[in-house]
Amino acid sequence: MSEVKSRYNLFPMIFMQLAKYYYFFLFLFRKWFGVKRTFTFHGKDYGYFLHPYNTTWRNERAVELPIALEILREYDPREVLEVGNVLSHYIRSAHQVVDRYEGGKNVIKEDIVNYRSSTRYKLIVCLSTLEHVGFDETPLEFEKHRKALQVMRLLLASDGRLLVTIPLGYNPDLDADLYAGQLPFEKITFMKRNSRETWEETTKENVMDAKYGKPFKAANAIAICFAKSVASVKENKCLSTKTSQ
Repeated sequence: MSEVKSRYNLFPMIFMQLAKYYYFFLFLFRKWFGVKRTFTFHGKDYGYFLHPYNTTWRNERAVELPIALEILREYDPREVLEVGNVLSHYIRSAHQVVDRYEGGKNVIKEDIVNYRSSTRYKLIVCLSTLEHVGFDETPLEFEKHRKALQVMRLLLASDGRLLVTIPLGYNPDLDADLYAGQLPFEKITFMKRNSRETWEETTKENVMDAKYGKPFKAANAIAICFAKSVASVKENKCLSTKTSQ
Protein backbone atom coordinates (compact mmCIF):
# COMPACT_ATOMS: atom_id res chain seq x y z
CA MET A 1 0.00 0.00 0.00
CA SER A 2 2.81 2.43 0.90
CA GLU A 3 4.55 1.80 -2.44
CA VAL A 4 1.35 2.53 -4.38
CA LYS A 5 0.78 5.66 -2.34
CA SER A 6 4.34 6.80 -2.96
CA ARG A 7 3.95 6.39 -6.72
CA TYR A 8 0.61 8.18 -6.61
CA ASN A 9 2.06 11.18 -4.78
CA LEU A 10 5.01 11.38 -7.18
CA PHE A 11 2.87 11.95 -10.26
CA PRO A 12 1.69 15.50 -9.42
CA MET A 13 5.27 16.59 -8.66
CA ILE A 14 6.55 15.23 -11.98
CA PHE A 15 3.66 16.86 -13.82
CA MET A 16 4.35 20.23 -12.19
CA GLN A 17 8.02 20.06 -13.19
CA LEU A 18 7.12 19.20 -16.79
CA ALA A 19 4.58 22.02 -16.88
CA LYS A 20 7.24 24.44 -15.62
CA TYR A 21 9.58 23.53 -18.46
CA TYR A 22 6.73 23.57 -20.97
CA TYR A 23 5.82 27.15 -20.07
CA PHE A 24 9.46 28.18 -20.02
CA PHE A 25 9.84 26.99 -23.63
CA LEU A 26 6.67 28.90 -24.51
CA PHE A 27 8.19 31.99 -22.93
CA LEU A 28 11.41 31.61 -24.94
CA PHE A 29 9.48 31.11 -28.15
CA ARG A 30 7.44 34.26 -27.55
CA LYS A 31 10.51 36.25 -26.54
CA TRP A 32 12.53 35.27 -29.60
CA PHE A 33 9.90 34.83 -32.29
CA GLY A 34 6.69 36.41 -31.02
CA VAL A 35 5.16 39.64 -32.28
CA LYS A 36 6.22 42.60 -30.12
CA ARG A 37 2.88 43.99 -28.97
CA THR A 38 2.31 47.19 -27.01
CA PHE A 39 -0.52 48.81 -25.07
CA THR A 40 -1.18 52.45 -24.24
CA PHE A 41 -1.51 53.84 -20.72
CA HIS A 42 -1.93 57.56 -20.08
CA GLY A 43 -0.80 58.31 -23.62
CA LYS A 44 2.41 56.30 -23.41
CA ASP A 45 3.17 52.98 -25.12
CA TYR A 46 4.37 50.03 -23.05
CA GLY A 47 5.49 46.57 -24.05
CA TYR A 48 3.54 43.72 -22.47
CA PHE A 49 5.47 42.10 -19.64
CA LEU A 50 6.75 38.67 -20.62
CA HIS A 51 7.99 36.26 -17.96
CA PRO A 52 7.82 32.46 -17.55
CA TYR A 53 6.73 32.68 -13.90
CA ASN A 54 2.93 32.75 -13.77
CA THR A 55 2.92 32.94 -17.61
CA THR A 56 2.40 36.68 -17.46
CA TRP A 57 1.16 37.00 -21.03
CA ARG A 58 -2.00 35.15 -19.97
CA ASN A 59 -3.08 37.46 -17.15
CA GLU A 60 -3.11 41.00 -15.77
CA ARG A 61 0.61 40.91 -14.94
CA ALA A 62 1.16 41.69 -18.62
CA VAL A 63 0.03 45.28 -18.09
CA GLU A 64 0.29 46.07 -14.38
CA LEU A 65 3.98 45.15 -14.12
CA PRO A 66 5.27 47.42 -16.94
CA ILE A 67 3.36 50.34 -15.44
CA ALA A 68 4.61 49.66 -11.92
CA LEU A 69 8.22 49.17 -13.05
CA GLU A 70 8.19 52.44 -14.99
CA ILE A 71 7.09 54.28 -11.85
CA LEU A 72 9.56 52.42 -9.62
CA ARG A 73 12.47 53.70 -11.73
CA GLU A 74 11.78 57.19 -10.41
CA TYR A 75 12.52 56.21 -6.79
CA ASP A 76 15.36 55.05 -4.58
CA PRO A 77 14.45 51.52 -3.33
CA ARG A 78 14.85 52.79 0.24
CA GLU A 79 11.89 55.10 -0.42
CA VAL A 80 9.61 52.28 -1.60
CA LEU A 81 7.29 49.89 0.22
CA GLU A 82 5.46 47.06 -1.50
CA VAL A 83 2.33 45.56 0.05
CA GLY A 84 2.06 41.94 -1.10
CA ASN A 85 5.21 40.15 -2.26
CA VAL A 86 4.75 40.28 -6.04
CA LEU A 87 7.66 42.02 -7.75
CA SER A 88 10.41 39.81 -6.31
CA HIS A 89 9.08 36.92 -8.41
CA TYR A 90 9.89 38.85 -11.59
CA ILE A 91 12.77 41.24 -10.84
CA ARG A 92 15.60 41.71 -8.39
CA SER A 93 14.11 44.12 -5.90
CA ALA A 94 15.77 45.85 -2.97
CA HIS A 95 12.75 47.65 -1.52
CA GLN A 96 10.89 46.70 1.66
CA VAL A 97 7.86 44.38 1.40
CA VAL A 98 5.03 43.66 3.83
CA ASP A 99 3.19 40.38 3.32
CA ARG A 100 1.13 38.49 5.88
CA TYR A 101 1.60 35.06 4.31
CA GLU A 102 4.75 35.01 2.21
CA GLY A 103 8.28 35.49 3.50
CA GLY A 104 11.57 36.14 1.75
CA LYS A 105 14.40 38.62 1.50
CA ASN A 106 13.35 42.13 2.55
CA VAL A 107 9.89 40.81 3.45
CA ILE A 108 8.25 41.65 6.78
CA LYS A 109 5.73 38.90 7.46
CA GLU A 110 2.90 40.93 8.91
CA ASP A 111 -0.66 41.94 8.15
CA ILE A 112 -0.64 45.39 6.56
CA VAL A 113 -3.46 46.63 8.82
CA ASN A 114 -1.22 45.97 11.84
CA TYR A 115 2.02 47.25 10.31
CA ARG A 116 3.56 50.34 11.85
CA SER A 117 6.80 52.05 10.88
CA SER A 118 8.60 55.31 11.60
CA THR A 119 9.64 55.38 7.93
CA ARG A 120 7.50 57.42 5.57
CA TYR A 121 7.70 56.17 1.99
CA LYS A 122 7.75 58.20 -1.21
CA LEU A 123 6.06 55.34 -3.08
CA ILE A 124 3.90 52.41 -1.96
CA VAL A 125 2.81 49.81 -4.50
CA CYS A 126 0.17 47.13 -4.05
CA LEU A 127 -0.26 44.93 -7.11
CA SER A 128 -3.26 42.62 -7.36
CA THR A 129 -3.24 42.12 -3.60
CA LEU A 130 -5.91 44.38 -2.11
CA GLU A 131 -8.71 42.16 -3.44
CA HIS A 132 -7.50 39.34 -1.16
CA VAL A 133 -7.38 41.44 2.02
CA GLY A 134 -10.23 40.36 4.30
CA PHE A 135 -11.80 38.40 1.45
CA ASP A 136 -9.53 35.37 1.17
CA GLU A 137 -8.95 35.25 4.91
CA THR A 138 -10.55 33.60 7.91
CA PRO A 139 -12.59 35.10 9.38
CA LEU A 140 -13.99 37.12 6.51
CA GLU A 141 -13.78 40.87 6.99
CA PHE A 142 -15.55 42.54 4.12
CA GLU A 143 -14.37 46.11 4.79
CA LYS A 144 -10.77 45.26 5.66
CA HIS A 145 -9.56 46.65 2.34
CA ARG A 146 -10.57 50.10 3.62
CA LYS A 147 -8.40 49.69 6.71
CA ALA A 148 -5.50 48.50 4.55
CA LEU A 149 -5.74 51.56 2.31
CA GLN A 150 -5.86 53.86 5.32
CA VAL A 151 -2.68 52.34 6.76
CA MET A 152 -0.89 52.57 3.41
CA ARG A 153 -1.75 56.24 3.08
CA LEU A 154 -0.57 56.93 6.63
CA LEU A 155 2.77 55.31 5.76
CA LEU A 156 3.31 57.71 2.85
CA ALA A 157 5.50 60.77 3.05
CA SER A 158 3.59 64.03 2.63
CA ASP A 159 4.62 64.13 -1.05
CA GLY A 160 4.35 60.36 -1.53
CA ARG A 161 1.99 58.44 -3.74
CA LEU A 162 0.25 55.11 -3.63
CA LEU A 163 -0.21 52.82 -6.64
CA VAL A 164 -2.81 50.06 -6.33
CA THR A 165 -3.94 47.67 -9.06
CA ILE A 166 -7.22 45.82 -8.62
CA PRO A 167 -8.42 42.88 -10.74
CA LEU A 168 -12.14 43.47 -11.22
CA GLY A 169 -14.82 40.84 -10.77
CA TYR A 170 -12.94 39.05 -7.98
CA ASN A 171 -13.99 40.77 -4.75
CA PRO A 172 -17.53 42.17 -5.11
CA ASP A 173 -17.34 44.35 -1.99
CA LEU A 174 -14.11 45.98 -3.10
CA ASP A 175 -15.53 46.50 -6.60
CA ALA A 176 -18.69 48.09 -5.18
CA ASP A 177 -16.66 50.55 -3.09
CA LEU A 178 -14.48 51.37 -6.09
CA TYR A 179 -17.39 52.04 -8.45
CA ALA A 180 -19.23 54.10 -5.83
CA GLY A 181 -16.22 56.34 -5.23
CA GLN A 182 -15.88 55.20 -1.61
CA LEU A 183 -12.13 54.61 -1.81
CA PRO A 184 -9.55 57.43 -1.39
CA PHE A 185 -8.15 57.36 -4.92
CA GLU A 186 -7.47 60.61 -6.72
CA LYS A 187 -7.18 58.95 -10.13
CA ILE A 188 -8.44 55.63 -11.49
CA THR A 189 -7.75 54.23 -14.95
CA PHE A 190 -9.65 51.18 -16.15
CA MET A 191 -8.18 48.66 -18.55
CA LYS A 192 -10.07 45.86 -20.26
CA ARG A 193 -8.89 42.78 -22.05
CA ASN A 194 -10.03 42.83 -25.67
CA SER A 195 -8.44 39.47 -26.54
CA ARG A 196 -6.55 36.72 -24.73
CA GLU A 197 -3.31 38.72 -24.76
CA THR A 198 -4.19 42.37 -25.49
CA TRP A 199 -5.55 45.17 -23.29
CA GLU A 200 -6.81 48.71 -23.77
CA GLU A 201 -7.86 51.69 -21.66
CA THR A 202 -11.60 52.06 -21.27
CA THR A 203 -14.32 53.63 -19.12
CA LYS A 204 -15.80 52.50 -15.82
CA GLU A 205 -19.05 51.67 -17.54
CA ASN A 206 -17.29 49.19 -19.82
CA VAL A 207 -15.78 47.16 -16.96
CA MET A 208 -18.59 47.02 -14.41
CA ASP A 209 -19.79 43.69 -15.77
CA ALA A 210 -16.28 42.19 -15.93
CA LYS A 211 -15.92 38.65 -14.62
CA TYR A 212 -12.78 37.19 -13.13
CA GLY A 213 -11.69 34.10 -15.08
CA LYS A 214 -14.22 34.58 -17.91
CA PRO A 215 -13.89 34.64 -20.85
CA PHE A 216 -10.09 34.58 -20.32
CA LYS A 217 -7.88 33.27 -17.53
CA ALA A 218 -7.49 35.48 -14.43
CA ALA A 219 -8.57 39.14 -14.66
CA ASN A 220 -10.46 40.42 -17.68
CA ALA A 221 -10.41 44.02 -16.45
CA ILE A 222 -8.34 45.91 -13.90
CA ALA A 223 -8.36 49.27 -12.17
CA ILE A 224 -5.05 51.12 -11.85
CA CYS A 225 -5.44 53.53 -8.97
CA PHE A 226 -3.40 56.36 -7.48
CA ALA A 227 -3.79 58.01 -4.07
CA LYS A 228 -1.99 60.63 -2.00
CA SER A 229 -0.91 60.49 1.62
CA VAL A 230 -3.32 61.39 4.40
CA ALA A 231 -1.02 64.28 5.36
CA SER A 232 -1.04 65.67 1.81
CA VAL A 233 -4.83 65.56 1.60
CA LYS A 234 -5.16 67.35 4.95
CA GLU A 235 -2.69 70.04 3.83
CA ASN A 236 -4.62 70.60 0.60
CA LYS A 237 -7.89 70.90 2.51
CA CYS A 238 -6.35 73.48 4.84
CA LEU A 239 -5.01 75.48 1.90
CA SER A 240 -8.34 75.41 0.08
CA THR A 241 -10.14 76.52 3.27
CA LYS A 242 -7.76 79.46 3.76
CA THR A 243 -8.11 80.47 0.10
CA SER A 244 -11.88 80.52 0.29
CA GLN A 245 -11.92 82.74 3.39
